[in-house]
Amino acid sequence: MEVYLAVDLKEKTVGAAYFKEETLYLLSKTMDDNYESTIDTLRLLVQPTHVFIPSNQKLVDIFSATNDLIAPCNLDIRPKVEFKYELAKMWLSKLDTDIMKMDSVIQFEENRISTGCAGAILHSITLLRNLNVRLFDLDEYMHLNSDSKSALRIFDSIHHPNMHSSVVKEGNSLFKILDKTRTCMGRKLLTSWFNFPLRDCNKIKERQDTVEFFCSPANASTLEVYKSLLSKLPNVPATWNKVKTKSRVSDWKNLLNSITCYLKIYMVTDFVPESIGFNNIKKDDLQLLRSASQLIEHTVDFEEYSDRLAIKSSIDPELDEMKRTYHSLDSFLSNKAETIQLPDLVAICFTLVYLPQMGFLICITFENQVLENIPGLEYKFSNENNGYYKDPTMLNLDEEIGDIFNLIGDKEFEILQSVRDDICNIEPVIVKMTFCIAKLDCYLSLAEAALKFNYVKPEVTTKDCLVLTDSRHPIQEHFVEFVVNDVQLGSVDTDLVKPKGILITGPNASGKSLYIQQIALITFMAHIGSFVPCSYARIGLTDKILTRIKTSSSVIKNESSFLVDLKQACFALSEATERSLVVIDEFGKGTMASDGVGLFCAIIKEFIAKGAKLLATTHFHEIIEFNFLQESAKLAFYTPKIIQESSNLVFLYDIVPGNYSSSLGILCAERVGLPADVVHRAANIAQALIKCEPIPLVVVNRDLEAEKIYKLFMSLHIETCDLELNLWRFVRQSFHKYK
Repeated sequence: MEVYLAVDLKEKTVGAAYFKEETLYLLSKTMDDNYESTIDTLRLLVQPTHVFIPSNQKLVDIFSATNDLIAPCNLDIRPKVEFKYELAKMWLSKLDTDIMKMDSVIQFEENRISTGCAGAILHSITLLRNLNVRLFDLDEYMHLNSDSKSALRIFDSIHHPNMHSSVVKEGNSLFKILDKTRTCMGRKLLTSWFNFPLRDCNKIKERQDTVEFFCSPANASTLEVYKSLLSKLPNVPATWNKVKTKSRVSDWKNLLNSITCYLKIYMVTDFVPESIGFNNIKKDDLQLLRSASQLIEHTVDFEEYSDRLAIKSSIDPELDEMKRTYHSLDSFLSNKAETIQLPDLVAICFTLVYLPQMGFLICITFENQVLENIPGLEYKFSNENNGYYKDPTMLNLDEEIGDIFNLIGDKEFEILQSVRDDICNIEPVIVKMTFCIAKLDCYLSLAEAALKFNYVKPEVTTKDCLVLTDSRHPIQEHFVEFVVNDVQLGSVDTDLVKPKGILITGPNASGKSLYIQQIALITFMAHIGSFVPCSYARIGLTDKILTRIKTSSSVIKNESSFLVDLKQACFALSEATERSLVVIDEFGKGTMASDGVGLFCAIIKEFIAKGAKLLATTHFHEIIEFNFLQESAKLAFYTPKIIQESSNLVFLYDIVPGNYSSSLGILCAERVGLPADVVHRAANIAQALIKCEPIPLVVVNRDLEAEKIYKLFMSLHIETCDLELNLWRFVRQSFHKYK
């Protein structure tokens, strides 16, 4: 079946359309700025046979790169004019459909790039008048933009310090913790699962049930068998590409091992319930794999040569006869040498030899110098004391037997090419096999992580709620002794509805940020089908995770830290729905306190009005002190539990209802070892600001006199006192003292 996909990219917005089974689908507006992942997902979902793109180097690079989980397709780079919106409207108007009615459904103006892609498809295929036109989107996936993935440490790519090296390794991220895959195909598919979490309860449950099956103690032996088989698998896509173009012994061995290994996996799968979904290969396809395995095994001889492929005996009678002739050449030539009469020469001995491409030759070993002119012999070449010659007998052997070694090679190549053609006919089955192996590897990876880290199966529901008991941070728990916490948002129970928003205040370094991040990470894990670090979890379907956590200024983009904060907040506000999870960590700290407080309160109220699940932290304590925000049925105040005795602080990292009126920043500074005089000065300034008093000067050596002058000046009533008598005389005395 022919499937046509057209993709265009303008700035960071992806537009796409595809044609399948007399229906033209247009991609609705995308929100993710990670356009490469969006395009990869489109290719994975659509599985096109033909791809049309404009002459855009970024698109050319993306589609030229191999993707192991996608079958090869024809890439056609078309002129940019074919992707123009106006031209597409003209093509669409030729369909037997009311263009106005179609526009009311598709909203072409809102989806200009995708409409242009539809025009490119209609321009390139035979126009069908009764074509159906529909809109599709990626709403079956939860959306996270690149900022959110980075802030939550879902991925953490560490590049090599050498700018010329393309080596990238994964840092301490969620992906690194959950990635226990054993094949490159599995790792790539798991990356795709991380990039596009699911929003379909049934699909999530299918993944969870499969992970649960492998976590069961009763299936421990099956888990180990699968892990053992996967660890022996080579890189199937790379092997397949090499087999299609080259004929190395190792490549064919790897392909045979891959198919054999998958057939063993399938045999084990016979004992796995049908509800465990990772194997979608039909029995007919399985028979094709068996036939391919048998064809390779019965045809290719891996032992005869180490440097090239050979064909087994009994495959081709002509080839067998040529090999018998070749292997008997030594005795044949020895007998033939007895019939050769050479003129009297100054020679030690002679033999008959066969050299590939040169044919049959007389090799004469001379005592001194090789003679080139010998009657009845045609000189060919020499090395050391050996001269090689042709005579009529040798020419007859060339004619009768021929260049036997190369003839064998040509015949074997011909047979091998026939085998390759037969194998290439099942390429779609090989792609399916690769995908099944990748899915199995992902399930085993999630199961292994769940068993190793004591995760539990979450209940993913359509209800708008988020309930976690004894939750832990999936990354941080591997580095410190972690304190568990609970959270309850939304419709916790039939008769119990909790606020969907949480505002956390409290001291620095008391665990506020980790708490809101771990809730977001656990929500994310549930949507990829993973088990989660809790004793109990019930998580409502979430359409987006929107964050304002990580702040980074950019000289290249000419953006300050606060501007980046504002952009992240603006994006979250524009995209948030009642099904979104919004995470805001200390927004507004990059500007004047009054502006920061105002902006923070305004966006919190806006998120609450939208009905989104909200997790926010702040050090703007005046928000609560002056009732800028108040607890309600939609917003609750929480704070970390601490024990404070004088200057000693003990953080319990337990988030409980309530609020805290101080950040205890000076005590925290003292704890981390800031110099005592710096801490003391900071405390004096803080107290002066709280009491609205003048900030005391730093008193050092002769500044004592300046302190006296300052205090004297502050005590005077300028309008009534005699300044000469009460101030300037004292100033002159102090000046002469230190002159």
